[in-house]
Amino acid sequence: MGVMIEHFAGVFPLWLAPRQAIVVPVGEKFNDYAEKVLKSLKDAGIRAEADFSSDGLNKKVRNAEQARINYILVVGEKEEASNGVAVRNYKTKEQTESTLSDVIESLRNEITTKKL
Repeated sequence: MGVMIEHFAGVFPLWLAPRQAIVVPVGEKFNDYAEKVLKSLKDAGIRAEADFSSDGLNKKVRNAEQARINYILVVGEKEEASNGVAVRNYKTKEQTESTLSDVIESLRNEITTKKL
């Protein structure tokens, strides 16, 4: 296990990561939608958590990046209206917007193919 940790420098591939995704609500009024997204992820078998702290959005994202969580899912007013999420990939630093079902399908595909 020590060799794997050293090889991946603590940034595990999605299928091996203990925390695969984190849901970050933009503000407190989006906590309900964040709970819904979190439940959908967990129901799909994805190891996820949410940051419901009173910290600002930038601090929540920075904390998630420091924890090396593979995918940061940001939810706010626009995402709630479209039943989607803003996705930030830790490794590539890409930010995209997608529907929740597409994100879940993409994550499950990455997990089952054991993509590095």
